[in-house]
Amino acid sequence: MSVDFLLGRLSRVKARGSDQWMACCPAHEDRTASLSIKSMDDGRVLLHCFAGCTPDDILGSVGLEFGDLFPERIGHYIPPTRNRIPPSDLL
Repeated sequence: MSVDFLLGRLSRVKARGSDQWMACCPAHEDRTASLSIKSMDDGRVLLHCFAGCTPDDILGSVGLEFGDLFPERIGHYIPPTRNRIPPSDLL
C-alpha cells in the first residue's frame, strides 16, 4: 500500500517533514491532529496515535488492515543455503 492511499482517507493531514505527517485520528473524536504517520524507506508505514488508539483501531476505521502497512511481498522467502566444502577438498 502506498502511504498516499492512507493519507487520502484521513482528515486535516499536514506534512511534518520528509515522509512524515500529522492527521486527525479516525478511531476517536479528534479535534486536533494526534495521529503521526511516517513512511519508511523500505515501504512500511508507521502509525502512532498520541491519544492511545491502536493501529488496528485506526486502520479499521478507514477500511484497511494491519497488513496494508507493509509492502507487498514478492514470492516466498527462502533462506540462502551455503554449500560447505571441506577444507581438504580445496587443497
